[in-house]
Amino acid sequence: MAAAIDVWLTEPAVRAQKSAEKKLEDSKEKTTPPFVIRIREEDPGDWPIYVLDRLLTEEERRKLAAFGPSDRHSLVESRAARRYLDSIGAKLESSHMTHSMTFFSEKKSPVSITNMHAKKVRCTKPKTVTIIHFITQGNSSVSSVNFELSEPNPPAMISDSEDEHNQQPYFNHHRIDLGASQTPGGLRVTGVSQEMTCEWNIQAEYRNTEGVFKTTIEDSDGDPFIAVGLSRDYQEYWTRIPYDGGYWQVCKSDGRNCVREPK
Repeated sequence: MAAAIDVWLTEPAVRAQKSAEKKLEDSKEKTTPPFVIRIREEDPGDWPIYVLDRLLTEEERRKLAAFGPSDRHSLVESRAARRYLDSIGAKLESSHMTHSMTFFSEKKSPVSITNMHAKKVRCTKPKTVTIIHFITQGNSSVSSVNFELSEPNPPAMISDSEDEHNQQPYFNHHRIDLGASQTPGGLRVTGVSQEMTCEWNIQAEYRNTEGVFKTTIEDSDGDPFIAVGLSRDYQEYWTRIPYDGGYWQVCKSDGRNCVREPK
């Protein structure tokens, strides 16, 4: 008899405990954000394009010219040159400014990011005076997309040359599935601004069990992304020539009046 009473008393207690745990879990699920994003600015590779809104000083010209490199396969001097350009205020041109985004979700239920568009916050004419151009190279196994900021409300376009859908809207063929123990998703994102300098963010659309929602993605500081364009009104164009021991060629805006630095 005592055992029967013990079971009768225990079962309601177990049910009450399970009910309380479920309410706690449901509450936590509701307050858990659909996803979080880790954003970092990628290393631009060893040969990007930098722009400066002024001419280089004579001292800066001599210092930049000193970064040959002496060996066309050397990356050490290229990286040193990039660090120097960063220190004097040069900025990466938009097509070389890529952000790596990793998406996580602790939701128990599934979440899918199904679309992304860029929203321009503000665009101005670039004040390009000096262009410093390294040779471009590099790739990544993570899917790459770009937003063509010269267009209104541009979608994320596939920029992987090996993808059969290259130059088509990414979310016409893909989605980013998160939650329900899915592994994190990733994208390499570039905003291409061409002849404009733009502040911009990403408007993302996602779906979960409760419906379809939208959210804004900005950079890791919570500010708009910056895409620096190139002006046709530049005064000097520096190009790293990786032959004959490595040297810099400097051209005026006509593209013909070129000299070798240092003189």
